[in-house]
Amino acid sequence: MRSIKNITLGLATVGVMFLSGCAGDYLDTIPSTSVSETTINTSLDNLYIALNGIHKEMVSQESGYQCLGGEPGFMMSRDAEADDMNWQTNTWMKAAYLGWQCNMNETNGYNYKFWQIYYQWILNANKILAGLEEVEITSQELFDQIKGEALCIRAWAHFNLVQLYAKRYEAGKDNTQDGIPYREKAVAEEQARNSVEDVYAKINNDLDEACILLSGIKVNDVNHYSEMVAWGLKARVALTMQDYNRDSRLIPSL
Repeated sequence: MRSIKNITLGLATVGVMFLSGCAGDYLDTIPSTSVSETTINTSLDNLYIALNGIHKEMVSQESGYQCLGGEPGFMMSRDAEADDMNWQTNTWMKAAYLGWQCNMNETNGYNYKFWQIYYQWILNANKILAGLEEVEITSQELFDQIKGEALCIRAWAHFNLVQLYAKRYEAGKDNTQDGIPYREKAVAEEQARNSVEDVYAKINNDLDEACILLSGIKVNDVNHYSEMVAWGLKARVALTMQDYNRDSRLIPSL
């Protein structure tokens, strides 16, 4: 599988913001919805714009399914698969609601679209993380924010994937069952599945680092992740792992 060479931004105006030349450059062929890694990696500001693009993708209609409009739609679909859901529907989420029928069908969009789109976000987050290793650090705070958010996105996407495509984590057991590939490099190539135990360990490692990086940073945009978001994700993961005795003193007060 070829590595994707562009970072998909999902934001039509990005090209205008930092790529376009004069207004008369009507022959400019640079796309406004994707930007080359060479361009992105020239500055922290450009990497921040790429991060904006992932946030935009997460609430965009990427799946082709009206009811799966980004993460909000994904969350509704997962809720429809819960045992305690009582939702009579003949339209949205019907395939997910009626006995997990879609999960046994590899051609059903309620199945493969999650895999496709979450790994797209992971790839783009990894490209940003790789770019941070090359770029000049003109602002330590901006560097920490971009890295912390990218790690949150990578952890969150893998967290949902391992729940959808592997047997659940069970506290007190070794959890060596096959999980999903945990991708930490900016490549799109075949990779063996990590065990469920290993996936959750890597999720927690990413979130631990994100909590440190985002500590004390004031986020000026509601679409971006603060330190509290990172801790909130840690709490969600702990609940899924039945880790109910996690020391609350580790979490800073609001």
